[in-house]
Amino acid sequence: MPWNDWQFWIATLGALIAVGFMLRPLLSRRQEQCGGCGPAPDARSRRTALTIGSTERERGT
Repeated sequence: MPWNDWQFWIATLGALIAVGFMLRPLLSRRQEQCGGCGPAPDARSRRTALTIGSTERERGT
């Protein structure tokens, strides 16, 4: 190992930072009160009518 080489330490630091960024999503803990999580307080659920009918469609030739 080139312990006295400054380029070794720069490359090692860069590799550790890259590994940290790759593992960051896997190690992050969810916060209980985050601003972007969940629906908005004034959001309402909407019911929509289905557009699929139970009658058979006529075939046109």
